[in-house]
Amino acid sequence: MAPLVAGVGYDWAIAKTTKCIRELAQLVDPDHGLEDGPLFARQSFPVANAERERPPTTITCKPADSLDHIEDASIDVVVMDPPYYDNVMYAELSDFFYVWLKRTAGHVFPELFRRQLTDKDNEAVANRARFQGQKGAKALAGRDYQERMAAIFKECRRVLKPDGIMTLMFTHKATGA
Repeated sequence: MAPLVAGVGYDWAIAKTTKCIRELAQLVDPDHGLEDGPLFARQSFPVANAERERPPTTITCKPADSLDHIEDASIDVVVMDPPYYDNVMYAELSDFFYVWLKRTAGHVFPELFRRQLTDKDNEAVANRARFQGQKGAKALAGRDYQERMAAIFKECRRVLKPDGIMTLMFTHKATGA
């Protein structure tokens, strides 16, 4: 990315971030937030000659293996795009953005930015660095990832309604992942 070139640099990143924030605000409050696009255009759902209210939307920042704020069998759909095994160490990559978000959004949501850097110990990735110096670090990282994902799937199953749907997007270059 050429940061100072019009249309592909910082202005592009700011425009995409603005669009994302606007759409998240629209999800939470459908009557406000999205003036310049049809993505979440207000729709009415006829039900016996009356408009159906949209269900409440809650956005939280919690680990997926600990959804203790959600009741058993209360969710209709879980859509998940989990970390891809050992492709990217997301927390390490996120540190660059985290420090800047902490200096901006951290003033508005300080509870989300209590750490100095991102939490790498609880990330669901197969990170060999966690097992550095131990025999079989690669296998240990793989087992750790599987255990973390199993805990996440268990928690998703707990919160899903009996007829609920869970979709999972998992793309990795190695079929063993």
